[in-house]
Amino acid sequence: MLILGLAPLVGIDALDDAPAVAILAVGIVIFESVASAAWLRRFRYGPIEGLWRWATWGRTEAHAGSITSRSRPPAETRDARTR
Repeated sequence: MLILGLAPLVGIDALDDAPAVAILAVGIVIFESVASAAWLRRFRYGPIEGLWRWATWGRTEAHAGSITSRSRPPAETRDARTR
């Protein structure tokens, strides 16, 4: 879809301009890879999945770097085990 939308903007009029289509496709893949890596460093899920989970469960998820309750037992449990 992006190629069809962006092709007229960069002067691609027909599919017989294969080198220009290939360059555009590679550029889109590079952009999406960089944007995806930046997004996933900050958030646990992608934007559509986050909206889906919000609509389903009615809450937002924590950022990717935060410690969740599932990754570590509560302090009371840890203290009880060390006694």
